Order: sequence, then structure tokens, then C-alpha cells
Amino acid sequence: DAIIAFDTSAWRLAARARQLDRPLLLDRTIAHPAHFARLRATLGQRYPEWFPPLSARPADLTAAENEEHQLARLIVVGSSFAHDTLLAEGIPADKIRVNGYGVDWQRFTARSSATTTPSPRPLRFIFLGSIIGRKGIPLLLDAWRALGARRGEAELWLAGSCDPATQRMLPTLPGLRVLGRVPHAEVPALLAATDVFVLPSLLEGFSLAMLEAVASGLPVIATPNTGAADLLIDPVLGQLVPAGDVPALTASMAAFIQHPPDRASVARASSPLAIRYSWESYARRWQELLSTL
Repeated sequence: DAIIAFDTSAWRLAARARQLDRPLLLDRTIAHPAHFARLRATLGQRYPEWFPPLSARPADLTAAENEEHQLARLIVVGSSFAHDTLLAEGIPADKIRVNGYGVDWQRFTARSSATTTPSPRPLRFIFLGSIIGRKGIPLLLDAWRALGARRGEAELWLAGSCDPATQRMLPTLPGLRVLGRVPHAEVPALLAATDVFVLPSLLEGFSLAMLEAVASGLPVIATPNTGAADLLIDPVLGQLVPAGDVPALTASMAAFIQHPPDRASVARASSPLAIRYSWESYARRWQELLSTL
């Protein structure tokens, strides 16, 4: 009765669906790439090793993506940020729907609640995701450098896949720990052992890792380009910093070092999110979308 497909892999299917007179819903997992292309052009001058020059995006890929957007009955995205990037590229508003992802709140809150207060230790910032330029890693490293003596005994943990070439670009800095890829089964324990989630990413659809961090009682430092604006309904939950803005990122991290967060307060502030951002609610919203067809 209907077909659901994913971005940049559905253009042939979209045409076939039209021939069969079947509605196609495009599940767009990331914001429009044109937004990142503009940021990349600027950041490539500051961080050429992280953003090496690329050949032009293949015309056939751009055409295929445009065809997907044109032929889809609805385009479903994870955040208001992703929604706005599609609007900026001329996609009609009545064709776009936002369906934020979900998290197993009990799995993360239970582990966080069960964590006993350790003996005094440094404040721990945690980045969780692929260690690549698009995720804002070079900006995060610059912010950590800029903190200098203000970082005190604080630590910055980088958890995520990292290829050998990227690993060679990572500097040796006080307090910096590179954990590598962490199996998802171990993520609740990792978040329970840290204090502040930081994601200076340049382009996401909606960061699941960020949602898991909030469920764990961690405040967030993130750019609007992660979907964070949809989550930060209370100042206790964290701070937005502009994408590409190292001074703002540095200031936000310094504020948490000076005034460490209270996990219980974050958990209370995040409780209204638990219903909206559950997998049950995510499924229900998909049911509602499909019922309109």
C-alpha cells in the first residue's frame, strides 16, 4: 500500500513507486547536504587536513536526490533543523514532517541512577560519534586547547570509530582520552561515568547519541545543527553554540568546569521529554503519517 525508503538510495524506487501508483515516504536521515557544503567551504580554509578539497558533487547524485524529493509523497526528518534545511532548498513545507527519534529511557536512566557517586574525580566531557570533521572534532580540539589552565583536572573523552589517518591527526593534550569505538551495549555505562555531553557537529538529522545522553542525566553542549534545539526545553539541559564557533564552544565548556552540573536536576528537567522521545511515540507518529495516505 505504501513504500518507505531512505535518502540517496531510493531514486529508482521512487520512480517505480510512481509507475505503480504507490505513495513513497522518504525517510531522510540527515539534513540537506547543501547546508554542510556551505560550512565545509569555510572550515576547509581553517582545517584543511580535516576538510580536504573535494571534487564537485556528482551531478547525477544531485539529480537523483532531487528526484527523490520530487517524487516522494512525504519526506520525514528527525528534527526541526533538518526540516529547515529542506525548506531552504525549496522543498514545500507541506511535504515535510518531523518525527524525532526515540530512546529506551529506562535502560539509560536505570544505569545512571544505579551509579554510586565515585570518589572525587575530574569533570568529564564526553563526545560520542564518529571521529570525523563533519562532527566538529577539529573545533572541539581547538576549544580544549583554548581552555588551557582553565580546564584544570577536567577530561575530554572521545568515543567513536576513528580510522588510522584520523588518529594520527589527534594531538596529545592534557586530559584528552581517545577511547575508540564503544559497543552500543556499553554506552549506558560510559554515559553514567561522564558528566557533560558535547557535540559540535556541523550536520546531523537528529543525534541519537545526544538523546541517549539526556536520558542519562547529562547536560548537552551542541550546535543547532544536531537537532539539539528540539531537546533543550530547559536551560538546565544544556547550551546551544553556533556551528563553527570555537570561542562560544570554549566558553560553554568553561562554564561547566566552573559550575559542574547536577545530574539529578538534569534528570528532572528532562522528564517531559521521556514520552515524546520514546520508541513507542516514534512508532505512533509513523502510524499517524501512514494513516493519512
